[in-house]
Amino acid sequence: GGGGGDVSAQKEAVLRVVSEVIAGNKAMHQLDVPLQQIVTILVKASLVAQNYPRLERQVILLAPLCCVFRIGAQESEGASFATHVAMLLELQEQLPDLSTSHAMSLRVVKRLQDEFPYIFNMLKRPCLSYMERKSRKETLEVAMGAIVRIWLQTAFAGILNIHSLLWAWDQMIVWGWNQLEGACFELIVLMEATWERATDWEECLTAALESPRTLTPHALRKLFAAEGGAEAAAGV
Repeated sequence: GGGGGDVSAQKEAVLRVVSEVIAGNKAMHQLDVPLQQIVTILVKASLVAQNYPRLERQVILLAPLCCVFRIGAQESEGASFATHVAMLLELQEQLPDLSTSHAMSLRVVKRLQDEFPYIFNMLKRPCLSYMERKSRKETLEVAMGAIVRIWLQTAFAGILNIHSLLWAWDQMIVWGWNQLEGACFELIVLMEATWERATDWEECLTAALESPRTLTPHALRKLFAAEGGAEAAAGV
């Protein structure tokens, strides 16, 4: 008897977190996110013991999956649950961990400095003044890399709109998740006009979270193709 109460209390607590994460993410607002389905998956898979940032990331990864693969009336909840958990685990497996995403972000910043120094300088100015204001101790490259790490931590989930996100994930599932770093580089270059308009570093970080939402799969195709993915250019 007591176990049932524990589960429902747990589900309520998880639902609060899930609702909060979805409400706080603008890319999720155009989706009809099945909140209860996400809660059920997190509780059944015992993923709720994770700390908050990790749980937040799982909600952001699960939301698009649950929107696309809804539980149909004809399928058993068990089978659907297994599919979602398998997909979530597969995604998490591919996502760079903290040290990898740190290294990737530094490579992207270095490449930007080498290949597009004027864009690098555009970001450098607001970033330096932010670091001075906040008495930050990290290097300029690490601070600038924050833009890239925002995208890397969820492989663009919660950043791109659902059509573009699923297109990008398809590319990476088929052609390899190593495309993620190159796509981040191309996205920084593509957002040149946005960086030019930004007046401070906070605005740059907000733009990194919000501007890519308007990108269409067609625009992304160019982004992936620019990295030498002939397959992506062909629209495979």
